[in-house]
Amino acid sequence: MSNPATHTRALFARLIDDAAMFPPGNATAADAIAQHLNHRSAAYSDVVGPLLVHVDRWGDFASAHRRADSPELAVVIIGSATAEPADAAGIDVVGHEVAAPLSSVEAGSGGPVAVELSPQADLERELEELARMRERGLPLIAKYRTGGTAPEAFPSADQMADVIWLAVRHGVPIKFTAGLHFAVRHADPGAGFFQHGFLNLAVAVHAAQRGLEPAQVSRVLSEMSPGPLVSRVASWSPADIAKIRSTFTSFGCCGVTEAVADAAALGLLPQGIV
Repeated sequence: MSNPATHTRALFARLIDDAAMFPPGNATAADAIAQHLNHRSAAYSDVVGPLLVHVDRWGDFASAHRRADSPELAVVIIGSATAEPADAAGIDVVGHEVAAPLSSVEAGSGGPVAVELSPQADLERELEELARMRERGLPLIAKYRTGGTAPEAFPSADQMADVIWLAVRHGVPIKFTAGLHFAVRHADPGAGFFQHGFLNLAVAVHAAQRGLEPAQVSRVLSEMSPGPLVSRVASWSPADIAKIRSTFTSFGCCGVTEAVADAAALGLLPQGIV
């Protein structure tokens, strides 16, 4: 077997969307731009996806971007399926993200749109509808929230397993967001709840693609020991990794270097990459 950090590099390609401007980081637009440019020039630049900007903060972002001499940036606009700001010199809008209902994306800009599904919704119905819309040629994916700033924002392993299993069943790519600062599921000290791991998500997607039932996928998501997860990842072929990433498109994280460092600590990215 080759060095896992070399073998698994493709798993992390553009995996982490830069959510520096979102809670709990809440970076200013100027700081977010500076940090993102640093990511783009770092040894882990291939791991980092676009910068996420909420449509309500676009004015501040555009002003900060001009003050930074309008560097080339790829961004995703959150909160609108159609916004294409005119004051975007140097900015490549590569996608949008919007909350369901799905009718809100019917008149989209034609670019990729991630549709955030509500935990209270009929997830199978919404994923079925997303699959139908994709068959009509609309470039849509699902988005699901894996955490937040309060315990109730973190879905259970069973809830996450259902989402992943249904996404795989209906052939709908999905991105995740919030609470994914670490590779492996862990207890938040003193908070009384568990945070999901992005490595658990990847292994869970693979399990669902192999035909495992939701209860078995949930056990993968509940794994808190890194050893079994790392061993499974190290056994994947390039075809396995490509298939996993066809479902698990990315995750949003306001602490990019924290996530990269944790993957490196497990030997899945080169040591010292951050």
